[in-house]
Amino acid sequence: LLRQRGLRRRFAWQAAELAESKSLLADAQQFARVGHWRRTLRPAEGPLEWSDETFRIFERDPLLGSPASLDDLPGLMAGSDRLAWTSAVQRGREEGLAFELDVAIEPRPGVRKFVHILGRPTRDDAGRVVALFGTVQDITRWRAAEDALRQSESLLHALYANLPYALGVVELDGHECQFVSVNAAAQRLLDLPAVVTTGHTLSGLGLAPDRVRYWTELVTGCRASGEAVKTELVREDPHREFVVTIMPLGAAVTGRPQFCFLAEDVTTRRQKDAEIAQGRRLRAIGELVGGIAHEFNNLLTPVLLKSGLLMSEWTHEPALCDELKVIADTARRSAELTRRLLMFGRRTDAHPEVLALRSVIDGHFNLLRQTIDRRIVLESELPADLPPLWLNIGDVQQIFLNLLLNARDTLVEKLAQVHGEMWRPLVRVTASTLPVAATRPLDSAKTAPPTNWVKVTCEDNGLGMAAGVIERVFEPFYTTKRVGHGTGLGLATVWHLVVELGGRVEIQSTPGTGTAVHVYLPVFPPSVPSAPPPLAA
Repeated sequence: LLRQRGLRRRFAWQAAELAESKSLLADAQQFARVGHWRRTLRPAEGPLEWSDETFRIFERDPLLGSPASLDDLPGLMAGSDRLAWTSAVQRGREEGLAFELDVAIEPRPGVRKFVHILGRPTRDDAGRVVALFGTVQDITRWRAAEDALRQSESLLHALYANLPYALGVVELDGHECQFVSVNAAAQRLLDLPAVVTTGHTLSGLGLAPDRVRYWTELVTGCRASGEAVKTELVREDPHREFVVTIMPLGAAVTGRPQFCFLAEDVTTRRQKDAEIAQGRRLRAIGELVGGIAHEFNNLLTPVLLKSGLLMSEWTHEPALCDELKVIADTARRSAELTRRLLMFGRRTDAHPEVLALRSVIDGHFNLLRQTIDRRIVLESELPADLPPLWLNIGDVQQIFLNLLLNARDTLVEKLAQVHGEMWRPLVRVTASTLPVAATRPLDSAKTAPPTNWVKVTCEDNGLGMAAGVIERVFEPFYTTKRVGHGTGLGLATVWHLVVELGGRVEIQSTPGTGTAVHVYLPVFPPSVPSAPPPLAA
């Protein structure tokens, strides 16, 4: 009796321990989302055994039991995975081979899962396959995470490869910088060799010593500060400006510190900013000088009237009349200056009308041929099919008169210096029609977009200008002529009028060779009955 009682207690303890182990195994399988399955093959095929977690993975009610056999599982699988499962189970039965595969299952309509199945044969003492045992794991979340990671990597790679900024990673090996990777923009913008692979050092790429020193000092400075460093890089031939940012990334697997650099080409943006700043300065100066010229013109009016009256009354005094004539001439020159100032300050009314550019240029040439040095040759090459312009004719005449007078002045100065028969002073005006995409106005807010552009070039073979002079020629009152031979308002007025018309003006010049001024005038549709309305500010 005591022995039986002890055996019952031992059996109860073992049953409880077994139940606890089963419970722990079930919890562990649920936490890991891993279930197991087993199918007996010998001496006779038994039922397919599933754990509780396997039922949950396949979303099958345990009361319905597991499928009758492994061959019934393909009904839950999707597409080509059915054939892969059947083939794997057959090899396990007949050849005793373990198998492992990922399959997609559809436990119920509209629900798709991915599971990872492992299977291996169980053998008896004679080496015969008596059962198949395996696990099934729900990897739907992992597969989704892998797909998301793959898409993110693909997107990151596409951005890295096609980003218009120079981007790359370098690491510091002692005092030597090595490339980890660079994108195509970095090779193009920074003028790197066509192929830069991992491990290439800056000095090993054949770069100029000053460029190697610049990047090395930048990287070492970033390492010393431990923070992102932002600086500027200016390259010449051709002139480019970059804003460079470099930041630490931490240590690589090799233990060497790595850094990411980003270089943005800001050349075009800086040029646009300079143009906008120049436009603002000129508009402010225009308003100022316009107001001053208006008041000054009022003061000149009585001087002109009184000088004329006095000359008519003192005709019997030739000496006095000569002095009065000097006063009148000076006042008239001052009045002409104030007129130009008023034009620059935009204090005059402007009414657009249809005009033919060819007639404007021919009219100026006919006038200049009577007044300029006869040694200066005037040539006009304007095509007959130039479109008509809808602009203020006074503004257009003022623009090209100022350009022709400037060309005349530089040729006169060169004639005074050059003595030989090989050089012939020449002023040539050419024109062509360009599509609207060929350029853009200096101030796009002035008028509506044109349909085309007429590009007019006024070039001479005079003294030319240096780069520093070209940068300032459009500034009011800036002149390189000697005192008494220039007001500094000619090209400033040209710039102002062209901007007001919605056009663009550019200058190309070589010292000692000559200057070419390109004026882009907007062409509006011929059907427009009136001037295009200005865009709202």
